[in-house]
Amino acid sequence: MNKLGEIKRGSEIGYKSQHFFIWCACKKCGKERWVTAQRGGIPISLICHHCATALPGKENHNWRGGRAKAGNGYIQIKLQPDDFFYSMVNKSGMVREHRLVVAKALNRCLLPWEIVHHKEGCAKDDNRYPETLELLPTQSRHFALTKMVNYIKALEKRITLLEIELATYKVTGN
Repeated sequence: MNKLGEIKRGSEIGYKSQHFFIWCACKKCGKERWVTAQRGGIPISLICHHCATALPGKENHNWRGGRAKAGNGYIQIKLQPDDFFYSMVNKSGMVREHRLVVAKALNRCLLPWEIVHHKEGCAKDDNRYPETLELLPTQSRHFALTKMVNYIKALEKRITLLEIELATYKVTGN
């Protein structure tokens, strides 16, 4: 049986590492385990992995202020269950920041079918209302607006290509 404070090399306790490990107890739950030791025999962590990941919000070691960037470029905000706007969160308790900004400006929760649209030319992380954001009543309005903007971009690109072709034709005379 190991004693608290006992220090051994990783190879002595079945680890592949040659670092030193110390036998210590978690400050929260009291579970005893081997922890990597720093110089002077100090454990790098005073609480176990289970207790560290179970800590809520600001107490959690992975807490980044409740803000996270989603894979699609939008900023997401972590809301607590007692927040007025908590009904807008997804399964992981996060809400997109642009939706939250508009909801706070209107002083009400947005309905699931209401769409917050970033105006043309505005970045996804520029969340100023009403300068860069607009509230659309349905997905179909958003779809029509997006379709129109994409069509205009395609026409502008085609005009540019035709202008280049015309300039080339005038120069070569063919």
